[in-house]
Amino acid sequence: MKSSKKTHFFIALVIVLVIVIGFIEFKVTYPIKEATTDITPSKTYTMSIDTTFNLYVFQPSFSRIELKTGTMPSTENDSIAFCAAAAYTKSILDTFSIDNIIGGHVACGQPHNIDTTPDHYGRFVCKDDYWQFIEIEDVATVDSIIKEGGSMFTQHWVIKNSNIYLGNKRTASNYYRALCEKNDTLMIAQSKKPIPFRIFAKALKAYKMENALYMDMGSGWNHSFYRDSDNQIHILFKRPDEYYCTNWITIYK
Repeated sequence: MKSSKKTHFFIALVIVLVIVIGFIEFKVTYPIKEATTDITPSKTYTMSIDTTFNLYVFQPSFSRIELKTGTMPSTENDSIAFCAAAAYTKSILDTFSIDNIIGGHVACGQPHNIDTTPDHYGRFVCKDDYWQFIEIEDVATVDSIIKEGGSMFTQHWVIKNSNIYLGNKRTASNYYRALCEKNDTLMIAQSKKPIPFRIFAKALKAYKMENALYMDMGSGWNHSFYRDSDNQIHILFKRPDEYYCTNWITIYK
């Protein structure tokens, strides 16, 4: 009789232990399964800013690039990473004129003056996150960009195929800016202070830029803005006159 009671007690104890261990196992393994559920991380915007003795070099992450004409995009549009004047503006006018933009350009699929381009110029084409620096003679790429609703602007070469391009004879000291390519990465380089153009070009070459097109600068034209990695807006040069600029390369986060 005592043996039977002991046997029953032992069986009961084993059952209790199994239940307790099972409960503990359940409590431990359940949150581990939850923690290992696949979650796709959201894309994070970044603005990298490098500095050299003469340059600020901006490198934003982006989803698309467009050429805007007529009205400068607003700083209140928080989807914009960088916005700056691109092609030359011919004259200071009281109203906007598409003919006041020097060189052929395409704004979101709308071409204008494609065949009117001065010597020593190159082109930048873009559509969504695709971009490329091309020669003036590359008509096929321009036609493709127009058909796909992309953008293009024409400007003076500063660096072409990793070499300083001597077509621009500027000698005066000024703030200079260029849209650049290095290792398949798009960058915007700007002089930290007024310097001669030849010094600016040498600084780009020293940074190992492979291609670079000038971006319109000077009083009024150099007004631009960008967002840092914390989404804070930064104004580059105040705008003295709302009619100065005519076109802007606009890079979106």
